[in-house]
Amino acid sequence: MKAAGKGPAVLRLNNIKRVMTQLRTTRITSRQDLALALDLSKNTVSLIIDDLLAQGLIHELGPVSVAAAGRPKIEIELRAGQLKSAGIMVERQAIHWRVCDYFSRVVAEQT
Repeated sequence: MKAAGKGPAVLRLNNIKRVMTQLRTTRITSRQDLALALDLSKNTVSLIIDDLLAQGLIHELGPVSVAAAGRPKIEIELRAGQLKSAGIMVERQAIHWRVCDYFSRVVAEQT
């Protein structure tokens, strides 16, 4: 019997979290730069990015013009509005709530 918390599924989830965290930090990057920054294979990053594109969580901004030879890098960016979090604070006299996007920008709030 396999121990819980091991195996390729857990590794994949961990890699997805790492990619999302890096995208949140850098805001705009490329698959190649993600692979270098996270020390992952280009294939692993491409598979994750393809899944995130299919889910609508990121979008491609287009190729970066570089004077170097070879395939140009295609910049990608998180669609921060697609991922939201909510917080609620309950006090004796009031209830406060706030919704933020993935970059912690306030989308809505009310007291």
